[in-house]
Amino acid sequence: MDCVETVDPSIYMDSTAQRRLVRRYIIKLGVLAGICLLADHTLYRVFRSALDHYRGFDVDARVLLVGHSHTELGLDKCLLEQGLRIPVAKYALDGASTFDRYIMIRHYFSETKNPPDFVIYDVDAHTFTSDGLSHNSYRLLFPYMDHPVVDEYVRRNAHSSSEYLSRKLLPLSRFDEAQINAVLRGLTSDWSNRKIGTLDVEALNKKIAGGQIQPIRFDRRNVEIFEKTVAFVRSQGAVLVLLYIPTFSAYNDIEPQCYAQAIGMFEHYAEQDKGVVFLNYNPVYAEQAELFYDPIHLNAKGREVVTQTLIRDLQRQVDGRYASIGMSP
Repeated sequence: MDCVETVDPSIYMDSTAQRRLVRRYIIKLGVLAGICLLADHTLYRVFRSALDHYRGFDVDARVLLVGHSHTELGLDKCLLEQGLRIPVAKYALDGASTFDRYIMIRHYFSETKNPPDFVIYDVDAHTFTSDGLSHNSYRLLFPYMDHPVVDEYVRRNAHSSSEYLSRKLLPLSRFDEAQINAVLRGLTSDWSNRKIGTLDVEALNKKIAGGQIQPIRFDRRNVEIFEKTVAFVRSQGAVLVLLYIPTFSAYNDIEPQCYAQAIGMFEHYAEQDKGVVFLNYNPVYAEQAELFYDPIHLNAKGREVVTQTLIRDLQRQVDGRYASIGMSP
């Protein structure tokens, strides 16, 4: 009896068939990856379009509002447009530093054929303070990495090459929760302030007594980039309005000497250049707790009150600007 086991060779796949199978798998994976990339880039364009609408990149804005959460919550873009009768863009990012805002202004000006005539830049006693700011604030500009100025800024500040490259390859990954919220607002044309609460003065006083308030500092690099921003805006022929959106009085009084120094600096910039205007709304509104959501942010009522005041103050600037060139707003 033959004890040699015979094997049916048909159960084995020859090398040519194996290569074909591997090739098919690679092709399928490539097609799937291509579909995913296409979907990612397509959805990114939808998100960007809505974000551009919310930030005002799709209008011929005559007034550009630039800042962080003070501007986002404290100024009503739609009310300004109605009052001034000219288009307004609001490019505000929660947590944006003086460095971020310098890039934001350059970004906006380079994207518009007819640059704004006025830039409203929110300032406060902590404008030159670096302590307490996020070192990741450059990520706020991730959605605009296609722009060369923003791209260079992000690349220079990114924590790693993988962080930078992943956002370049998969642009949808540039949107975090805050950015998606802005996208949704853009899709619905919603620029409202939903902060309806009122400042708890007693709780604030306890925080102050406990030393839980960020101190005012004057960082040299922040001062330098701020002055660079002033120079850039003026070089574009725009009027720069340094606007101190009110912060609550008890918060302002923690370090009176430092607070006064900051005010003096803003006044100095305005005195040096007639194209720089400093509007300080603290003397009028800082004592009115009912206008604040927290010590440094206005609620919806405060936003309306302050925006109406800005309309009155800015109207003189707007009328003067356009009258000088024989135009009406």
